[in-house]
Amino acid sequence: MQHRRAQGKPEWPRLLGSLQLLADNLARIERQLSEAALADTPLDNMDTRLRDSSPHTFKEMATRLRQQLTPGSLLFRHGLRIAIALVVGWTLLKLIQPENGYWILLTTVFVCRPNYGATRLRLVQRIAGTLLGLGVTWALMQLFPGTELQLLLALAAALLFFVTRTDRYVLATAAMTLMALLCFNLIGNGYVLIWPRLLDTLIGCAIAAAASLLILPDWQGRRLHLVTANVITSSVRYLEEVLGQYRGGMRDDLAYRIARRDMHNADAALSVALANMLREPGYARGNLDAGFRFLALSNTLLGYLSALGAHRPRLAGVPEDGLIERGQARLQQQLQQLGQALTTRTPLPLAESEHEALADTLEQVPDDIDDPQRLVRTQLALMLRLVPQLRRAANALVRVPASAAAPARA
Repeated sequence: MQHRRAQGKPEWPRLLGSLQLLADNLARIERQLSEAALADTPLDNMDTRLRDSSPHTFKEMATRLRQQLTPGSLLFRHGLRIAIALVVGWTLLKLIQPENGYWILLTTVFVCRPNYGATRLRLVQRIAGTLLGLGVTWALMQLFPGTELQLLLALAAALLFFVTRTDRYVLATAAMTLMALLCFNLIGNGYVLIWPRLLDTLIGCAIAAAASLLILPDWQGRRLHLVTANVITSSVRYLEEVLGQYRGGMRDDLAYRIARRDMHNADAALSVALANMLREPGYARGNLDAGFRFLALSNTLLGYLSALGAHRPRLAGVPEDGLIERGQARLQQQLQQLGQALTTRTPLPLAESEHEALADTLEQVPDDIDDPQRLVRTQLALMLRLVPQLRRAANALVRVPASAAAPARA
């Protein structure tokens, strides 16, 4: 870079300035990793506070409870759904009197998830794991009829269950099935329980699937506008915190870290919601293509904000730079309008010319301006050019078919 600067070609200074910012960012990351490797690194002048979201008074606790005691609450809907499913399972258990009918209730509890997509995935995993476990159990009881070997296999299966229960549910279910049947075989005849185990699993899965489909179903397509609105609202807070750092200097204080984490969490929640929509019935999905377009645009917006957040040096010229102030005000105003429109499901006009004119002005940076200040102007211009695309995707989201346009509390 020094060699290129020494050559003095007029088209290189701006590109070298951007490259210098990248080099500074890499050097800062390397320094932080080196300091983190030292166990005795002092934490002076570093804000190590964490967000405290727990209620501390009875009033706060009562407020939290009132917020959840409504059909619009995901926790309330899931609690009611699983309670009714368990009552149905218990009633069925009393009617048919199976030998180990509690397997029906356990399967219902484990399979029934807060939304239909997750329930459908867990249902498939549960059935597949049970079939795998039953097949392996039958083969092992044929190969190793000895009590001592079966006891060791049961212990190994229990260990495998605890190792895999969080991220490999099919294998965990197979291991638990193997352990249960081997334990029953140690005190009796495990062969006679193979078919009851499979039947009880199928009944429990059927009850869980019916509950997720019929009892206050939480279709992601009907609340996707709220998830996208949260992404936009979080981006406004993150933008305000990032540009505030350029005025006051880099500091990873609690407010900045909360705003950054909320933006990343909102973007991840949108990705999860879209993944769940892929598993929902076609009539409840809404405009899935528009959702994925919005996800791509939100990832781009997050990238622009992260580029600003990666540097954050204090710029003496930012408070006097009216163009940056104007660009920030316009961008925040447009994003707030977009978030409100998504919340209320109201289409917005595009008005692309206004954003393009201001973005062009921001990108006309003098050659003698500082590299960080050029970065702020450039990123603001890029985000302003992104606003019309976000509006188009948002308008496509709020214009959903009438069959899927029921409110989120339906």
